[in-house]
Amino acid sequence: MGPACRSPEGSQIRWKNPVKHRVPSKESVEPGRPTFYLPGVRIRWSLFLALAAIAAACPHPLEASPPPPVLHPQRIVSINLVSDIILLDLVDPGRIVALSWLAADPDTSPVADRASGFPKTRGQVEAILPLKPDLVIGTLWGQDRTLKLLEQIRIPVHRIELAQNYREIESTIRSLALAVGETERGESLISRMHERLAALRSSQEPPRGGAVWLSQAGFNNGENELSREILLDAGWLPMGTGSYSLESLVIRPPGAVIEARYQVDHPTLASRLRQHPAVRNLPAQTLVIRLADFLSASHLTPSVSEELRKQSLP
Repeated sequence: MGPACRSPEGSQIRWKNPVKHRVPSKESVEPGRPTFYLPGVRIRWSLFLALAAIAAACPHPLEASPPPPVLHPQRIVSINLVSDIILLDLVDPGRIVALSWLAADPDTSPVADRASGFPKTRGQVEAILPLKPDLVIGTLWGQDRTLKLLEQIRIPVHRIELAQNYREIESTIRSLALAVGETERGESLISRMHERLAALRSSQEPPRGGAVWLSQAGFNNGENELSREILLDAGWLPMGTGSYSLESLVIRPPGAVIEARYQVDHPTLASRLRQHPAVRNLPAQTLVIRLADFLSASHLTPSVSEELRKQSLP
């Protein structure tokens, strides 16, 4: 508390606060920062630039209704790996303005070589706006805030679902093909996918036995319906559902352990489990696929079963 002082009437005591509120002068503001950056005002410069860009791109007040779709978009931006993969076989390259940054990473993308020549984006609004897209493609998972903001400034967007089985892959391709005005190409992709699946499923050989996945999260019997379909198409049977403990693996050994390998020199739970004596001594085949081929559900997913079947041959 500050020093006490007597009131003019002499009957009451009031307390003074010796610390007075001072308005910072121009000299007290940290050099190099814009003048609006005062103590207690936490406005990041990148956010300011993004808001300024949005305001410049939006001459009319923001509207709640979504923008009308473009029938045949010519400046397409994809911010999701699944749509990256499908787009490369769905539209002419000249119509793709940018792909997600994962598209050219060989550890995550099955189309890394084809995607390397395209500009990349991490999905920030301030990076998308200068590209002047007439369609932006993403998902509800982790990207919906960006898509909603783009819709508010009248940029058309399309949301794809992350497929959990081949039926949903077909639906994803069909909806994306409609959004970019390439329904015939979309049906062609679906037909080629079904041809590959039919070739896999035409085999008259009995199942080779049970198999489990060794993923970055440990052993499991397939995290969704698609992973179990992949095993069946490769000639192996899922050994149940859900996770599979190391003890269960020893008590009831599978016929094959299928590893979705990420990086050769990157330490993961899967790489540690491979070194466990119980795993090394399992009487089971070890089949290895690239995580990049298994990570994103698309029309290319049958290649996983094809590779597993090839490795399973005696």
